[in-house]
This record gives sequence, structure tokens and C-alpha cells, in this order.
Amino acid sequence: MKKRLFGMVLICFFISGISLVKGQLVYGNQKDSYEIILPSGIIVLETPITVEDIQFYEDGGTIGVIIKDKNDKKFMFCLDGRMQEIKFGETPKPTHVYVGAVYPETKGAQSIPIGGKEEKSILDVLQAWLDQELSSDEKEALLTKNSVIGLSEKELKAHRILHIIKSLKNRQI
Repeated sequence: MKKRLFGMVLICFFISGISLVKGQLVYGNQKDSYEIILPSGIIVLETPITVEDIQFYEDGGTIGVIIKDKNDKKFMFCLDGRMQEIKFGETPKPTHVYVGAVYPETKGAQSIPIGGKEEKSILDVLQAWLDQELSSDEKEALLTKNSVIGLSEKELKAHRILHIIKSLKNRQI
């Protein structure tokens, strides 16, 4: 009787699109919370997550992001895009993500390892936000745009998040 009941519960989860991932209920692809791994500990952000603000700096391309969860808990980080001095023929070095601030030189900004689990946890949150905000067709259309001119505020925000996602995905260990 217990096996039959357990089987029926699993069938109900399957039919409704609910599954259990790492002890958390997941609705479709949406988790109820995300953990951001930091050198100082773990921050848990509960869904829905919003990108409250994105700041683009004219220092070569640093992008600062403020994320807010359903309880108004905020998480700030930036992808360093400051100009690098490189010699002819050299490839620019990957730049760090800084947590705790929206600009690398701001007091409290702390770099995290390039390509590490810390970056991966931020990547997961950004991907979840993008999936909740845009359809596959909308994401594809943004990826093919060569310019940000004429983009709506929503599209511009998503375009910059896509840039960060692309940068971080290319360096995951």
C-alpha cells in the first residue's frame, strides 16, 4: 500500500510539472530559492527574483547589477570590464566578478575566483531571471542584435544580463 501511494505521489508530481531538486520543490524550471556562494558564506535568494538595477560604466564595459528577491533581500555584484593594457598580439585576460558592490573599486567590493563555484551560483540566478522574463524567441532575437540602440528598457536589461551570462559560461570549470 505504501509503495502504491508513493508511486501515485510521484505520478502527480510528474503530471503537474513539479519535481524535487536538492530537497527543494521545483515548478517546471523554477526553484523556490537560489544559493549564491560567496567567500564569506552563502546568500539565499527566494523567488521570484528581480533585477532591480543594472549600471553600465564607460570604463571599458563594467556592468553592475543589483538583484532583489521576494523578501527585498538585495545582492550586488559587477563584472569588471575596465580597459586592460595589453601588448600587440596578446589576448586580454579574463576579468573578475566582484560581489558586494556594483563597481570593482567601491568599498566592500570583493573579487571571486574566475570560473569557480561562486560565479556558477551567480550564473544560475541570472539564467533563472532571464528564463522568467523572456521567451526563447525573445532571447534569440536579442542575441542577434548588433546594437542596443532602439531597445526597450526591458530588452536593454536582458541584453546586458545575456552579456554577463555569455561571459561567465565561457569560463566555467
